[in-house]
Amino acid sequence: MRTIKLCLSIFFLVLICSNAQSQSNPPSHEIFDRLLKKHVSPYGKVNYKGFANDSAQLVSYLTLLTKNPPNEKSWSRNEQMAYWINAYNAFTIQLRGLRIVSGRTESHLMLVD
Repeated sequence: MRTIKLCLSIFFLVLICSNAQSQSNPPSHEIFDRLLKKHVSPYGKVNYKGFANDSAQLVSYLTLLTKNPPNEKSWSRNEQMAYWINAYNAFTIQLRGLRIVSGRTESHLMLVD
């Protein structure tokens, strides 16, 4: 639980400190969608080792999210919800997968730019 809180804190800090402007259009969730289809079974079982093997794609998606925070004025409520739900899920998968594969703690996490 502490690790998830740390990751979410880092995510929100990156959002706050980033000088990126909110985009008028939400980012594409295509990368994450492909990863989910590849590494989550129809029964909901997550292959964390598979996600770890595709960590470059996952980090690319997380970087995309951090550089494109929600724009409350131009994004619909559903677009904003999709953003936050996907961000939470993607960061959680990254944390869980890296901990399972490496057996390491917070100090060994891959962080987005």
